[in-house]
Formats: sequence, C-alpha cells, structure tokens
Amino acid sequence: MTLEHYLQHRTRYETLALVLILSLVLVVNVTTLGIEHMRDGTGQGWAEAWATEFTSLLITGILLPFLFAALVRLNLSITNMRWRVIGLLAMFVVFSFLHVAGFVMLRELLWAAVGEDYRYGPLLLNLVYEMRKDLLAFLLYVAIFYGYQFIINRLQGEARFLDQENAQSQRTTSVQFLVKMLDREYLVKVDDIDWIQSASNYVVLHCGERHYPMRQTLKSLYEQLDPVQFKQVHRTAIVNLERVRSLNSKGELSLELLTGKSVPVSKTHLPELRAALNTSQ
Repeated sequence: MTLEHYLQHRTRYETLALVLILSLVLVVNVTTLGIEHMRDGTGQGWAEAWATEFTSLLITGILLPFLFAALVRLNLSITNMRWRVIGLLAMFVVFSFLHVAGFVMLRELLWAAVGEDYRYGPLLLNLVYEMRKDLLAFLLYVAIFYGYQFIINRLQGEARFLDQENAQSQRTTSVQFLVKMLDREYLVKVDDIDWIQSASNYVVLHCGERHYPMRQTLKSLYEQLDPVQFKQVHRTAIVNLERVRSLNSKGELSLELLTGKSVPVSKTHLPELRAALNTSQ
C-alpha cells in the first residue's frame, strides 16, 4: 500500500485502527478481570466482565474522535506548551467525567434489562478511582495522537516557500516551495498546486495525490500567490483556477477540479470567482 493510497482513504484506515485497538484492549481487560474474579472467588461471571469493560470502551470510542478534534484545535507544541497544558488539563477533566457518566448510565440500562440493579458505590471515592485510571489512558491517547501526527507529517513532508521572507516583506508572488520529507528535500512548483485547505494553524497544499502541510495561515499564504491564478473561494479554501473543471451552483456551491475533487464555495466569494473564471476562459 502506497502513502498516497493511505492518505486518500485515511479516515477509513484510522477508524479501523481505532476499532482494532479498542477491541484488543477489551479482550485483555475482560480476560484479566475474569481471571482475577475466578482467582479470588468473588463469583462475578464472564458475562458481567464483558458488560463492564464493553460499556467503558464503548464510551471511550465515542469520545476519542471529539478528543482528537480538540487536540487539533489545541495545536500543542514545545513553544506554546506552557499555556496549552491548562487546556489539556481541562480536556482531561471533561473527558473523564463524560467517560464515567457514560458507562455508569449504560451499565444501569444493561443491568436493568436483565432484572438486576447496578450499584456504582460511593460516588466521590469511585470517581477519584476512575479518574486516576482515566488519567493514564488520556495521556496514552494524547501521546498516540501526537506521535501519529508526527509520523504522518514526516512521511508527507512539510513545505515552505523558498522565497518566503522576500514574499512577506515585498508582497511578491512565490513560484516554488521546498518540501522536506524524511531526510530528503524536493522542489515543487506553485503551478502544481490544485487547491489549498486551511487546517488550524496549518494549511495543506493539495498537489495531485500528494498533500503537503505548511505552517502558515491561509490569509498570509494567499498574499504570496498570483492573484490571477489563485482565488480564495471559501474561508477554508483557495483554488488554482487552472485546475477548475466546473462550477456547481445547484444546491450546495462547489467547484469540481480536474482531479475530481470537490471544493466548497461560499456565496461571499462567488461573484469574484465567476468573474475570474470568465476571464480565464
């Protein structure tokens, strides 16, 4: 499997990996819990062990996409870690509280369905106990997230304009950028860009099947591009007009690119876009 294929189906593979990891954790936790109860003779059955661990990991699986989205917005790095740690702690408290509240509610429903009563026990004591476990799991999820992002960025490469400093000071347009990928560097022409997508404090340069992250805002990058060739069509998107196949004005506004990719268009940018397309034809 190539990197391009993986990136094209990235969401599918990430979801599959998450399901597999949580399933593995479920099996390990259930067998551990079941063996412990068999050893100490408490009499808890395997069905109860499965129900206990499944409810916990089901809520975890529901919460993780929201956690990862929040981590993207947090944009934690070495340079801003001092202040971002406060946000990270707030995320943990919310994550742990929702996790505990969620699995307690599910267990009460499951136990009631079989005619039994689920007893959570002393609220404060058990909450502290669960938050202690959640802290380790939370730190592991954060480490996995940033480790994965680091690997993906290294494999994709990170871009910067070669004439970035001059472009910012003199407002000249850039014609090429440098991509650092692992231990190699590549020169890529700006003409090869199909469209540009905003992603928090990054932008992503879409060049065919390749996607290059660049640490820059969409606004500042737009000022470095040829205004005749590139147009902002949405608050999150800039397109290369030479890559546009058609404008879809029926229903949700969008541009279809030569690659088949659909890019959203906002009504604010529509008049300027139509004028630019008429000029370029």
